[in-house]
Amino acid sequence: MVVREATCSIMQEKISHENKRPFSFLLQPSYDVEFTDIKSTSNNKDYVDPVETSIGKDGSQSTLTIKATVKKEIPQDMMCQTKFYRKDDGEFKTAIFTMGPVPCCEISKYDVFKRIIDTQNVPKSCPFVPGTYSVDKYSFDRNRYKDVPRGEYLASFTAYLPTGDNTVIYGIDLNYKIVDKA
Repeated sequence: MVVREATCSIMQEKISHENKRPFSFLLQPSYDVEFTDIKSTSNNKDYVDPVETSIGKDGSQSTLTIKATVKKEIPQDMMCQTKFYRKDDGEFKTAIFTMGPVPCCEISKYDVFKRIIDTQNVPKSCPFVPGTYSVDKYSFDRNRYKDVPRGEYLASFTAYLPTGDNTVIYGIDLNYKIVDKA
């Protein structure tokens, strides 16, 4: 009996110490993510065309859907980058956070892209071959981030050729809001 109580006490202390707040993983986030607009920013139709985008709802969660047709094999040296901007004084100013640039073949090192690659109909390996790919009803994982500053944001994703003019062959701008839960 004494050993069992001591073991339980040690385990409880370990859980409490590791999480700072025991059972904090059971708490729901106090915010919602509302997708407000999504658009293709691609102007080079040699590689990817058409690109269809939409936002919607799945229950209480905002979702995004993207469908794109890759017309010819994408070069393996293509670079990917996402810049996140926060609206300040009515406009999106300096990027507050950037993922990349990295070769698109290495984009899965970022958790958000790994989740998309693992669960959606997108290229899983390089080179990206011709075909129709889609992200269907994707929603932001609110349980991953507990304390996100409220406000309006822009996530600007670009895939470009690392040439002198950095030709964008695929791009998406996603506007969203972080708001308190109703």
